[in-house]
Amino acid sequence: MICDREEIVRKIEEALAQRPRLSLSLFCREIKLGRHLASRAIREVKGKSFRDLQHEVLLKKAKEMLAEPGVKIHDVAHALGYRWSEDFSRFLRNKTSRPPREIRRDGNGKK
Repeated sequence: MICDREEIVRKIEEALAQRPRLSLSLFCREIKLGRHLASRAIREVKGKSFRDLQHEVLLKKAKEMLAEPGVKIHDVAHALGYRWSEDFSRFLRNKTSRPPREIRRDGNGKK
C-alpha cells in the first residue's frame, strides 16, 4: 500500500493521464487504498478536489486533441469518455467560457 501523500497524488495523476474519466472509487479499489485517504492527499498536495484535478486533466487533453488538424469535435468528445458531444461542449464552456470551435481555432494559432 502507498503511504506517501505525494506518491498517491502522482499515481492518481498518472492514472488520469491514461484514463481521464477514471473515478476515485475505481482507482482506490485498483490500488487498495481508502477513498478518504486519497481524497485528503489530493487536497493537501494539490489544494483541490479529485474532481477538480480530473477536470484539469480532461481540459488539457481536450485542448491538445482539438489542436490536432482533422480531428472532429465529436471524436474528441468520445475519446474523452463523453457519450454526447453536447455534454463535452458544455463542459468546455463551463471551464473556459468558450465553445470547442473557438478553442480549436485558438489552439491552431488562428485568431
